[in-house]
Amino acid sequence: AEFLVTAGGSRRHLVIDARQVRFMSSMGLGFCIASRNEASRRGASSHMVGAAAELLDMFRLMKLDTLFHFPRGEDELAKRLSA
Repeated sequence: AEFLVTAGGSRRHLVIDARQVRFMSSMGLGFCIASRNEASRRGASSHMVGAAAELLDMFRLMKLDTLFHFPRGEDELAKRLSA
C-alpha cells in the first residue's frame, strides 16, 4: 500500500488491472487487500478489472468479492470512475 502514499491523498479510485493475472499467491492477495484497505481509509473506491473466472472464484470463495467492484469492461469502469 506504500504506492498509495506516494501517489498522494487526492486519489478517488484504486484500479487493479488483473487482465494478465493467471495465478495469485497469498502474498499477492495480501497486497490487494492491503491496497484496498488503504484506499478505503483515504475514501477511495476499489476496482479490479479483467479478472479471470478462476480469480473471481477465489475472491468469492474467500468472501473477498465484496471488497472490490469488478466492472465488466472498459465502459463500465469508466462509468464507475466518473461517479
